[in-house]
Amino acid sequence: GASYYGPYHSATAARQTLHLVKHHFQLRTCTDSEMARRVRPCLQYQIKRCPAPCVLDVPREAYGEQVRDVGLFLSGRHDELVKHLERRMAESSRTLDFEQAAVFRDQLRAVSRVQEEQRVTTVNGVDQDIVGLHRVADQAEVALLRIREGKLVNVRTFGLHDVSLPDDELLASFVSEFYSMDGAQFPDELLLPLAVEAMDGLGEVLSERRGERVKVLLPQRGPRARLLEMAGENAQHAFTEKQRADQDVEQRLLAVQEKLRLPTLPRRIECIDISHSGGEDTVAAVVALLDGQPDRARYRSFHLQTVSGGDDYGAIYEVLSRRFKRAMTGDEAWELPDLLVVDGGRGQLRMAIEALRDLGMDGLPLAGLAKEKENVRGDKLVDRIYLPEQKNPIAIHSTPALQMLALARDEAHRSSNRIREQKGTQRRLQSELDSIPGVGAGTRGKLLRTLGSVDGVLRASEA
Repeated sequence: GASYYGPYHSATAARQTLHLVKHHFQLRTCTDSEMARRVRPCLQYQIKRCPAPCVLDVPREAYGEQVRDVGLFLSGRHDELVKHLERRMAESSRTLDFEQAAVFRDQLRAVSRVQEEQRVTTVNGVDQDIVGLHRVADQAEVALLRIREGKLVNVRTFGLHDVSLPDDELLASFVSEFYSMDGAQFPDELLLPLAVEAMDGLGEVLSERRGERVKVLLPQRGPRARLLEMAGENAQHAFTEKQRADQDVEQRLLAVQEKLRLPTLPRRIECIDISHSGGEDTVAAVVALLDGQPDRARYRSFHLQTVSGGDDYGAIYEVLSRRFKRAMTGDEAWELPDLLVVDGGRGQLRMAIEALRDLGMDGLPLAGLAKEKENVRGDKLVDRIYLPEQKNPIAIHSTPALQMLALARDEAHRSSNRIREQKGTQRRLQSELDSIPGVGAGTRGKLLRTLGSVDGVLRASEA
């Protein structure tokens, strides 16, 4: 019985749409269980984003109207929604309910703003995909604009590297591959910026895949030509932004390399963090950054096997020994980082050096990252980096690029805490009967069913 809307081309687009709905249409956002437990309105009611049907007597018809309005908004039926809102705003004004009229007015403004942002063409009733291309040497960017019922609903860009094909062959290859993917959505018209070989044949192939005709056009003037110009501008903008971002990352990595005197550019950085709860549930996380961004596919977690009681130094030694022994097997998933960061000061760094020395890996670049704190004299010590064989630490704010290491440290800290909490929850939920030798899941179940609880087992005689 649910209604589904989409698909959205990205999580960002879905979040933006959800933000508009929450901001301008008063629907509850709590779960059914949260709603049932409430005894007074929450903050959403106070900021006039929910009528609080959990505890207040909200008219069913009025709430249903809001639900229908949101459905029209998400369906893109904006013209119909505008008529409804205008009628209800006029009714509220006639009954002197000016506060409600103001709500409808704000909703109308939000819908109108979305319409203006999306309306780009006067070719009504035709679904169009428009391809833009920007290329510099062997680097290219393709932009794809999707227009449905005269509104721009989606913009996607694709970076292409080491391109050797001519532009026309590149476009033909891109179109053929893009519309061969599972779930491909075909337009009535496909607009291309330049002629490709066998354009008629390309149209026939797309029409066959769609089951209906797809026109492949090369417009020179009019609204379609302006759409092509817009697609080209999108491709150029995306190309420029990606180049700028790549250059910025390169500069930051060079700054880190220079400041820490590293032999190579630290494209891959790993950071280790130990976490425990009062000496129990000791775990470790090793997180990875690739070109300054979290590389979650290479995050690793460790449950400590040889240490206990909050022995951070012993934990670091064990984890690094296990992690780099895997690297020595040649497994690509465990390849060596360009820089290893240990969450901690001199002591943690010294233990990391010892672990790598015992493995015969003295040459791996290392750094310790200590958190901000006060010393015994009350002086405030900012986040600082310790390096092997260097007496004085480096303040992390001395170079903006060093904030990259703080990101790695924070990611490792968040990850290790999450693993520790999961382990603690699992331990707390474990039955006391699990620790008895010879008692497995089957026997445990029989005991509890027969005697009622763990307390019942404890009170029972041996017989």
